[in-house]
Amino acid sequence: MELDRKYADTCLQILRNDDLTLPDTIAKTLQTEAFAAEFITDQDGTPYLKIYSHQHFMLSQIVPILKNIGLMIHSEISYEITLDRTTIHVSRYRIVHEQLDELKRTQNNILHLLETMLCDPTLPNTSLLRLTLLENISPRELELLTALIEFENQLVPSFNEVTITNILIKHHAITKALLNYFFTKFNPNMKYRKREMSRHEEQIKEMLHPITHITEDQVIRTLFEIIQQMVRTNFFLDKPAIAFKVHTNKIASKMVGIQPHIEAFVHHYRLSGVHLRMGPVSRGGIRWSDRFEDFRVEVRSLMLTQEGKNAVIIPSGAKGGFIIRLPKEEITHETFAHFYELYIDALLDLVDNQKEHRTIVDPRIIRYDEDDTYFVVAADKGTAHMSDTANAIALRRDFWLGDAFASGGSNGYNHKKLGITAKGSLRSVERFFIEEGINFYETPITVIGIGSMNGDVFGNGMLQSRYFKLLAAISHNEIFIDPDPNPEIAYQERKRLFEASPKGGWRYYDPKKISKGGGVFNRNDKEIPLSTQIQKLFKTTRQSMSGEEMVQAILRLKVDMLFNGGVGTYVKASWESNLDVGDKANENVRINASELKARTVCEGGNLGLTLPARIEYAKLGGFINLDAIDNSAGVNTSDYEVNLKIALGDLQQKGLIDEKSRLEALQHHAQMVTESVLWTNYHQSLAISLDYRRSQKDLLPFLETIALIERKLPIFNRQRFHIPKDEKISEILDESGGIVRPVLGTLLSYAKIFVKRYLLASTILEEPFAQEYLFKYFPKSFATIYEEEIMNHPLKREIAATVIANRVINTAGITFISDFETLGEERFLSKIKSYLICNQLFDCNTIRYEIFQHDYKIPVIQQYSLLFDIETTLSFSVNWMMHHLQPDQIHAPTLLRYKSELSTLMALTPDDQITPIIPKAPHLNRFFYHLPYMKFTIAAIILHEKNHRRFDETARLMHTIIQELHINDILEALENYQPKKEEEHTIKKQLKEFVEFSVTSLSEKVIRYQRKDETIKEALQNYLQDYKERYQILQMRFKNFLDQTEIQELEDVAILVNSLIQLTLDNPL
Repeated sequence: MELDRKYADTCLQILRNDDLTLPDTIAKTLQTEAFAAEFITDQDGTPYLKIYSHQHFMLSQIVPILKNIGLMIHSEISYEITLDRTTIHVSRYRIVHEQLDELKRTQNNILHLLETMLCDPTLPNTSLLRLTLLENISPRELELLTALIEFENQLVPSFNEVTITNILIKHHAITKALLNYFFTKFNPNMKYRKREMSRHEEQIKEMLHPITHITEDQVIRTLFEIIQQMVRTNFFLDKPAIAFKVHTNKIASKMVGIQPHIEAFVHHYRLSGVHLRMGPVSRGGIRWSDRFEDFRVEVRSLMLTQEGKNAVIIPSGAKGGFIIRLPKEEITHETFAHFYELYIDALLDLVDNQKEHRTIVDPRIIRYDEDDTYFVVAADKGTAHMSDTANAIALRRDFWLGDAFASGGSNGYNHKKLGITAKGSLRSVERFFIEEGINFYETPITVIGIGSMNGDVFGNGMLQSRYFKLLAAISHNEIFIDPDPNPEIAYQERKRLFEASPKGGWRYYDPKKISKGGGVFNRNDKEIPLSTQIQKLFKTTRQSMSGEEMVQAILRLKVDMLFNGGVGTYVKASWESNLDVGDKANENVRINASELKARTVCEGGNLGLTLPARIEYAKLGGFINLDAIDNSAGVNTSDYEVNLKIALGDLQQKGLIDEKSRLEALQHHAQMVTESVLWTNYHQSLAISLDYRRSQKDLLPFLETIALIERKLPIFNRQRFHIPKDEKISEILDESGGIVRPVLGTLLSYAKIFVKRYLLASTILEEPFAQEYLFKYFPKSFATIYEEEIMNHPLKREIAATVIANRVINTAGITFISDFETLGEERFLSKIKSYLICNQLFDCNTIRYEIFQHDYKIPVIQQYSLLFDIETTLSFSVNWMMHHLQPDQIHAPTLLRYKSELSTLMALTPDDQITPIIPKAPHLNRFFYHLPYMKFTIAAIILHEKNHRRFDETARLMHTIIQELHINDILEALENYQPKKEEEHTIKKQLKEFVEFSVTSLSEKVIRYQRKDETIKEALQNYLQDYKERYQILQMRFKNFLDQTEIQELEDVAILVNSLIQLTLDNPL
């Protein structure tokens, strides 16, 4: 095609002959594309780059790209051509490059790179482009390298991206080898994959040998390890975002601290993100991070926190996070949704699908890991509104979880409507008021709050009781003060605001409903006049305060409860700096824990106090748990939603229910799910109260438990949770010598994680007895209707393990696991099984529930005493089983067969023999009358089966022996004795075992001693007559024992136990 003649006439002296024509291939390209380019050489071999485009590119756009590629420009000529009435801008650049062969070999990728960089920039313009010229690396491969470099930098922040890039350029041959290894490993069309991978691995190792610089070696080795431990990638799906999954915990180079079991990394030139999972079945939120340099550090920290929070639910901890490389003001809702979708879609590329319980694998994804089908996400900072978007992606991809993929969407449980997080946090904190005999649902209490009425947690929380006297509240920009509220008027106005959301901010509060002197103020105001009423409330004579000072004055008020339902950290420990805390937005209003005068703190929101602040506040006498304990109801409800949807989705796939029926079934069970979740909050807070009292009595088992968890759970370390070494344990004890609740809350979570892990690694969950606990998880009506779907649930083992761990630790306490290493793994699992069997045999859950129904009706000290009595009996029974039974003898169906017989025997006791301990509670009173004798129920069962005697006869014999020989008095004395030395713990334990031995041994001897036509009671009396002298010695020593008001030395009990043992020895005196 010829140039316009006018250009030829005027530019002939600077344009060459070949510039006067447009090559046909270029012309054809420009008919459909906006860009074309070519390399040409003149007769003397000088290389030129010619760019043809619909827009004119400035020299300042071209030069930096070519410079990073490694090409210098000597000169440039630009002109225009008209092609089919379209102006084509042409630029010819004379290139300075000595190695023409290299340029010729790489020219296609260079031209492709230029087009990419100029027309559709998906790569940063960095020195990494040099690899195109050095190793003929394509733009897509450069994208992959960019992703790998960024991931390596996030893994090891001490390597910065510039350093990594320079090292990969310097050692470009190894870089190419690493890419070849990646392609060999993951290209779905690769032949002889295994052989070729081995060859590449050996080649890379050889190429590493000559490198002498330690940092260069570490950078390249780490990248090599990343690819070695990479198990999947979507690279060959040719999507905009590159993603890969890595077993990071297997990477040795420079990794510090606990690493996730499974890690996914997503890279796009405008977005980067990670998703970290502690196990194949994990759950956690996705957050929009603003930490561009170290977002993985943030997400990893949150994942570790989530692991502890997830102790009460089925999955392990997980967390995801991403950054968007755009100024925030440019990120519209649509822009954000686009990048969120890229991130979620890329993550789903890295997991498997499932249909009819069969794993569906994408043949384009080469896998080096096990099936990975369970992948769920949840909302977090910046993504609260994205659940429906995530579910839409899952549905579009026909992902098996459907709208269970992201909980809380429009087809899930509406947490704000249910008010579940607020209700759960108040159920936890109600424990403090139960202990003081104050029912805040019936009695006014004073409250200060963090949050506003349009918020889910705060809004719902302040509507749970009409008797909350909300004196003041703080939101991110407003202050509300009501110095002397009328509880009913204030309640109705709060209710109106909540229902008017989003117009629920404090500024919308009707000023006529605020008591005299109160009002709504701005946090940022320089000066706020103080009314007489506010002065009185704050106990100050000051005439005015700034908004920030007012917030601090509110936080220092002496009230019954601080309810945190907002965002931000408002309280730190005295020794912490604001730099330690972060959260710069609240730095000027934050107070020290020693200044917090609220009697209790309810943490409906997260991170209102730092962990050290909680510990300091609790040491000073404040009542507080943990945010993870108080607000667990939210994550618990979401987990129920997912697990119910999985079971219902199975039915829908089979065509047994339609979509409408599925959603109706889910909502039908919402109330039952809510009740179950709230009971979890009740039980956890109660468990902490009971463990607090146990720790006051005996610290050693708690120290053993802390040491055990630290040894066996890599995720747990004392420093992270501010738990000192044993010699400084007083740092977490309050004035009464008990471990403070925030620490006990942490230990409660990790004791449950400990039990879950060992259960999941065992075969105990396959036993029918253990499977009962799978059904106990689901609402009763759901379990009745959907039995088959529950039995086929893909998480049935995890569900059963979670239910068992929660039940055992909530009732037996965290020190249940303290003897793990003494028992060994197999016997520890038998201990769990034994506890569950005894708990069920004695019908303890029914009894506990009856005790809970007496909240506020009887003194809490009496309730706790009864609960401790149950655990003492269970502990004794379990220990007996551990000492005397083999694992195959701990057979649930056999032992539980005697439950009805035991109940029948208990019913035979006349009412007039039973001393009532609780008025109008005959069932409870009968149970506790028999409880001291239940310790030997399992022994009675075993003796009965061994000697072929009737169970009721054997049980009565043991009952008589226990009475006759004052066994319960001896055991109670041992239980109450506080060891003065470490070795006395062992002696105390041994003495208990001697008592166990004496009762069972004597029972068996009497059974064998029994003559024909002699009742079992007569046989006992005759036996004692034959051992008269020993029996008299025992009686005499017991009398002396009773005469003591308090046991001074363990030897006092040991003498008595020795006399007891003498009765069981052969050869009567």
